[in-house]
Amino acid sequence: MSMFNNSRNHIKRNDRPVSLVEWFFLGITIVICFLFFNQFYDLSITVQQSLSLYGAIHEGKFFHYYEYVYNLAHQSAYYAPGIAVDLNVASYSFFLYGLIALWNLPIKIISKFIFFPPLSVYLFWSKLLILVFLVLSVLMIYKIGRQLGLMKNRSKWMSFFFMSSPITLFTVVVFGQFDIICVFLALCGIYFFYKKKYYKFVIMFGLAITFKAYMLFILIPLILLIEKRVLHIIKYLLISSWCMILERLLFLNDPYCSLSKNYIHDTYGFMKRIYNYGVNLQVGPVFLLGIVMVFVCVFAYRQKKDPLIVTPYSYYLSFLVNAALILSIHWHPQWMIILVPFLVINTFMFSEFKLSVYLQYFMFAFFLIETYMVFYKNVDQAMINNGILPLLTGKYLSPDSVTYASLLDKLKLPVSVYNTLLIGCGLSFAYLFKPAPSLPAGNDQPESDFDHRLIWGNLGLIYIYIIPTLIIYFLKAV
Repeated sequence: MSMFNNSRNHIKRNDRPVSLVEWFFLGITIVICFLFFNQFYDLSITVQQSLSLYGAIHEGKFFHYYEYVYNLAHQSAYYAPGIAVDLNVASYSFFLYGLIALWNLPIKIISKFIFFPPLSVYLFWSKLLILVFLVLSVLMIYKIGRQLGLMKNRSKWMSFFFMSSPITLFTVVVFGQFDIICVFLALCGIYFFYKKKYYKFVIMFGLAITFKAYMLFILIPLILLIEKRVLHIIKYLLISSWCMILERLLFLNDPYCSLSKNYIHDTYGFMKRIYNYGVNLQVGPVFLLGIVMVFVCVFAYRQKKDPLIVTPYSYYLSFLVNAALILSIHWHPQWMIILVPFLVINTFMFSEFKLSVYLQYFMFAFFLIETYMVFYKNVDQAMINNGILPLLTGKYLSPDSVTYASLLDKLKLPVSVYNTLLIGCGLSFAYLFKPAPSLPAGNDQPESDFDHRLIWGNLGLIYIYIIPTLIIYFLKAV
C-alpha cells in the first residue's frame, strides 16, 4: 500500500501511456549512442583490470588482487596509450571489478575454445552491462513513482523521462561509465525507504557507498528523517558500513588495496575538490558542501516522523545534497548521473512541470558546453574515435580537428560563465522544489501541468551532440 496515495490526488487521470513510437525512437537513440561513442580510457582500463581477476584467481592471488593489478600496471600490461602507468592501478571497489569479471565470463570462455577476441569486444560487451543497469534503474524509478502515489501511466512517463534525459544518455550511454550501478543501488535503497523496510534501505546504501562514497551524503539525512534516537542512528550507520568492512577483511593482507586507492584519490584530488570550494574567511576556507550538509542534517532531524512530511522532504533533500555536491566541486561529466533520478522525481512530484522541464533544457545546454570546454579532445567529439565507425571505416578524427571548444572560443566567454549559469539552474531547482511549509490536504493539491509533448524536447536534446559530431567525423576523419 502506498504511503503517499492520499496526498497526490491532483495527478491527472487521463494520462495516456508512453507510445510504442516514443519507446522506439528512444531505443534508436540509445543504439546510436551505444555504438558510435565511448570515452575510451575509463571504461577500457576498468575492464582490463577486471579481467585480471581471472589471472589472480588462477595464480592463487585472489586476496592480493590489488597488488596483482599494481604489478601488471607497472609492467605496462594494460593498453592505455598516453596514460602514466602509475594511474593504471585498481582504485575502485572490488565488487565492481568482480561484477565486470563475472559479466565477461562468457566472452572469456569463448576465448578459450573458439577465438581470442580483441579488447573492443570486451568493451562493447561491458558497455552492455551498463545498459542493463540503466534499464534496471528505469524500472526502479517506475516502482518508486508507484510507491509515491503516481498513477501507472505517470510513473511510466517518469521512468521514460529519466531514461531519455540528455544527461542520462550522455553520461551513461555515450560516455560509457559504471556510475549507473551506484545509481541503481541507491534507487533500490530509496524504494525500500518508502516501503518502510529500513534495514534493507541501509543495506542497499551500504553497497552503493562502496561504489561511490558520497552516497553517504544522501544516506545520513534520510536516516535522520525517520530516526531521532541517537543509538538507533548509530545502528543504521554501522549497518550501512557492512560492505566496506567486508572489502577490508577480504584484502586485509593486501596493502596495495588502500595504497592504490589513496594514490589515485590524491593524484586527482577528489577530496580537495570538496574542501577547496567555499568561502575564504580570515580563519581559513569554509567548504560549501560541509555547510549544506550541516544544515540539511539539522533540518532533517527536526522534522516529524509524519509520512506527509518525511516523503516530500526525502526526495527534496536527496536532490539538494546531490546538487550541492555536483555544483560545488570540479566535477567529472559522468558524476552528473547521480543527480538525475532525484531531479526527475522532484520534477514529477512538482506542480509546475513545464517550468522545471524548460529549466532542465538550459541546464543540459550549459552542462554540455562546459564539458566541451573543460574536457576538450576527450569528452567531446573525440569520443566517436572509440565507437564502431572507426572499426568499420578505418578512419579516425585527428586530435587537431575542429573541436566544439574551439568553436565556443569564438564567443569569447570564459568557462566560468557557463559554470555560473549551470549553478544558477541548480539553485533555481532548489528553490522551486522546496515542499510547502504546510502541506494541504490531498484533495486540495494543485494539479500538475504535466505535458508529455515536452518529453520529445528532452529526448531530442542529445542530438545537439550526436548530429554535429557525426558531421565532423564524416568531413574530417582520415
